[in-house]
Amino acid sequence: MSAVPRSKMSRVISNERLADGVYLMRLEEDGAAGPGQFYMLGLGHPLLPRPLSICEAGDGWADFCYVVYGAGTMKLAAARPGDTLRLIGPLGNGFDMDEINAYGRVAIISGGAGVAPFVEVVKHLKREPAVFCGFSDFSYLTGRLPNARVAVESGGKTEAKYTGFVTDLLKPGDFDAVLACGPEGFSRAVVRMCAEAGTPLYISLDRRMACGVGACMVCACATTGGNKRCCADGPVFKGGELII
Repeated sequence: MSAVPRSKMSRVISNERLADGVYLMRLEEDGAAGPGQFYMLGLGHPLLPRPLSICEAGDGWADFCYVVYGAGTMKLAAARPGDTLRLIGPLGNGFDMDEINAYGRVAIISGGAGVAPFVEVVKHLKREPAVFCGFSDFSYLTGRLPNARVAVESGGKTEAKYTGFVTDLLKPGDFDAVLACGPEGFSRAVVRMCAEAGTPLYISLDRRMACGVGACMVCACATTGGNKRCCADGPVFKGGELII
């Protein structure tokens, strides 16, 4: 990552509602972003920019999935095609696909909006992974992933065949490596499960961020090597180095 991240005004191509409170925004973007990296989306004074992982990228565009939960994401949801937003990035260290592709059987597991980065990640895998996606009430983006098994905690309106936690479906010992992304409680469970099974884990952490470039330390996380910045040192970490 460069000392001064690239910043530009980007035009909204589309802003699609996927489910209640969940949106997929496509922005003009021609940067070379890697799987698991993120951008800071500027919202203007007085709102801080919001960190959003790359869901998928193509020729001249990038997709971002987000959940509406406050003033900033409400402003994103109100954006219309032709509007402009400040796009800062790509930022952070994503999934090391060369290292991951050296493994045989790989599993992907996500919780909630943690499903988003794996739409791009699977495009860079040499072998088809086993995919497990968990949601609280309803699922989204699973159609963009190969043969995803879906778990929904509430058993609400969804195509899910399993009601409960997605971690109930994963047996880490059946795989050579696991890739994960999701909320904090989910992350703790997956780190523990993979450690007990002795299965290598690559996990993208979901942390609140302010600057996105490692200056403010808002997103610090505890590791065996001391505190690290989720934005600059991550957001992808190896499970064995995390203390969560």
